[in-house]
Amino acid sequence: MKTIFMDLWKDKSGVTAIEYGLIAGLMSAVLVVLSDFLAISLKICLRLFPASWKKRQKTLLMKRKINRAVI
Repeated sequence: MKTIFMDLWKDKSGVTAIEYGLIAGLMSAVLVVLSDFLAISLKICLRLFPASWKKRQKTLLMKRKINRAVI
């Protein structure tokens, strides 16, 4: 039994596959965190956009009224 474990311990043929698996797992964890962060920031931008757009429209309408009154 001891020789089986020693043979497995000395066998390096699967090390590269394990390393690639660890790298893929790390990359997937990073992507999950980044996608969550991007989703939150996108929600914030989409909530702020309508308010700023309405403010911009009011400003443009006021400028048009002033320009028409001057002419």
